[in-house]
Amino acid sequence: MQYQKELNVSKLYISSIQNLLKNEKKRSRNYSAKSNRLPIIRQYLSEIGNPQERNTVHIAGSKGKGSTAIMVEALIRESLIIDEPNAKTMLTTSPDLHSTRERIQINGIPLSEKKFTDIAQIVLNSEISSDASYFELITIMAWIAASQEKSLWQILEVGLGGRLDPTNANLHKAVAVITPIDLEHTAILGKTIPEIAKEKSGIIVSDCEVVTSPQHADALEQIYSASKKVNAKVHETTKECDYIIDNLSKKSVQFDIQTPNNIYKNISLPTLGRHQVENAITAIRATELALSSNKKTLQPSTVLRAFSKIELPGRGEIISENPTIILDGAHTQLAAQRLKESIDEQIFSQPHIYILAMLQDKNWLDILLKLLPDHSHVVLPNLRIERAINNIKLSNSIAKMGHITQTADDMKTAIDYAYKMTKSSGTIIVTGSMYAAAEARELILDIDGDHELGLR
Repeated sequence: MQYQKELNVSKLYISSIQNLLKNEKKRSRNYSAKSNRLPIIRQYLSEIGNPQERNTVHIAGSKGKGSTAIMVEALIRESLIIDEPNAKTMLTTSPDLHSTRERIQINGIPLSEKKFTDIAQIVLNSEISSDASYFELITIMAWIAASQEKSLWQILEVGLGGRLDPTNANLHKAVAVITPIDLEHTAILGKTIPEIAKEKSGIIVSDCEVVTSPQHADALEQIYSASKKVNAKVHETTKECDYIIDNLSKKSVQFDIQTPNNIYKNISLPTLGRHQVENAITAIRATELALSSNKKTLQPSTVLRAFSKIELPGRGEIISENPTIILDGAHTQLAAQRLKESIDEQIFSQPHIYILAMLQDKNWLDILLKLLPDHSHVVLPNLRIERAINNIKLSNSIAKMGHITQTADDMKTAIDYAYKMTKSSGTIIVTGSMYAAAEARELILDIDGDHELGLR
């Protein structure tokens, strides 16, 4: 009987996601002033009691915003345990790796299938669903979940841009965070760094604290301009914070951080690459300012506990050693450059085989120039997602750059081929998008994702 009940929930869960996905293409790529749907979303939210209103950290950027969001949530949640042990956090993040439920997390745990299904029915049965995009519906669901769970804090990761993103329906935030801005979604957000920065700075809509990671000078100009209009105060981590890396290995980085508020020693992150330290600094500074808005203080012991539990799947993640397999969802020029630097900084066994799959809306040629060493061996699978670049097209371009290419029908075939090339002593790097990292992760670690249920 219990099995039958679980099976019924799964059927309802599958049906819910299928119905949500019907809205995936609806307005999902129409990002312009003429298609500003935030007033419509805010009107719906007001009709259901404004479930989006609570203590908020809002995070935009081109690179590192997912990692930073995960860190901020962990830091705030660990801080609440001390003074308010029954208080909860809500995290929204995208894209998901293996399950749509990952996009909505309460206290770091994705919604259960039943909870997800129940909330999906609320939005699918409302008028908002007739013209809303998939991401809009998921965002509204996250706020309903946070309201039902009485979450004290929410950490919102922007989906696309910032100014017109559904997460920006929340107008009151304690902290707005802008992680490094790079050229991405240029057909939608603009073709220059200032244009993209202007869109991402659009999350600065009130006199909140603004924390910014290292930025291009012309991106900073846009951040300061947006902040000045609403009397928000900008905190540049490059000016306010210092750090020292004590140890850098293939699987972790240990470091100390000094902020205007405190010194945090012996922090460790389970990831490849020193660039995650920048995300950690941003997360710590954002959390300090967020907690101070409630007259709380971030303690060094809290940082150590929170970071010791953090997992960053698909972000400089090494999931095998014989051969070494690195998963990294690098999808911008800066992310590709940082991945290459991280690999170069360590001694990884040869040969190096790249499994590469990218999405059509990325500046993939520029990314490849930053990512691939000369004469790389690249395997190109087709991904399950329709937005992926056809591997034949990608192969032709990469071959012209002087690299050795091999196409594969799917990720499993690509991994099998890479195993044959490296045997047990080489290094396989899966990158180009978080979707590529996710597919490889499911196959190698034997994880059942939503696609196993006939979804995606």
